[in-house]
Amino acid sequence: MSVLSRKSLPLLVMVAGLGLAGCAHDDLALDDTYVPMSPEERYPIEYAKGPITLEVASSHGTLQPSQANAVARFARQSLAGGLTPVMVKRPAGGGKSARVAEEVAGLMLQQGVPREMIRIGTYPAPASAPVRLAYVKSYAHTKPCGEWTVNGADSGRNERMPNHGCAVQSNIAAMLANPEDVVAPQPATLVPAANGTAAIKKISDGQGKTGFGSLFGF
Repeated sequence: MSVLSRKSLPLLVMVAGLGLAGCAHDDLALDDTYVPMSPEERYPIEYAKGPITLEVASSHGTLQPSQANAVARFARQSLAGGLTPVMVKRPAGGGKSARVAEEVAGLMLQQGVPREMIRIGTYPAPASAPVRLAYVKSYAHTKPCGEWTVNGADSGRNERMPNHGCAVQSNIAAMLANPEDVVAPQPATLVPAANGTAAIKKISDGQGKTGFGSLFGF
């Protein structure tokens, strides 16, 4: 081995060591990207508002039985949806639609919708166009289910399925009686302080029940 080669050997070893150290550093690098895991994070329930609509054909000049049932159901849904104004719009072309619109408004009154909440108007369309009903409803929703691009059970990494918790979150959103609770929960009912004070006084005087049975009233 030449003198030059012997002198170059330590340099080559150091360069190789630095290369290996760089590889080791890359292997030990931490991925600090946050990955949502819980169903509440993957499928958060959100609050929204949107129009609910119904079109009633006016070709017969009067409400048919099936149409009357649909309008009655629509009226009851509007009452349960927060009682926003219900728009009843007939075609500006007039014709048979004017009578159908009147029957729709009358049926909604019979179902309990207040007269002041029924707004009757027109929209630009020929006489043959349907009568349009609409009201705004608040509702809770989450992202749609059906994500099957990754099978966590077959990945070999013990990961959760992408759809994990989606059905539960969707059911909770559908069962919310007041969707606005998603934005701001209802305030807690205050417990009258006098009741607690009276109960504590009875226990301190030896008049109240004590022990396990007192929790259940026996």
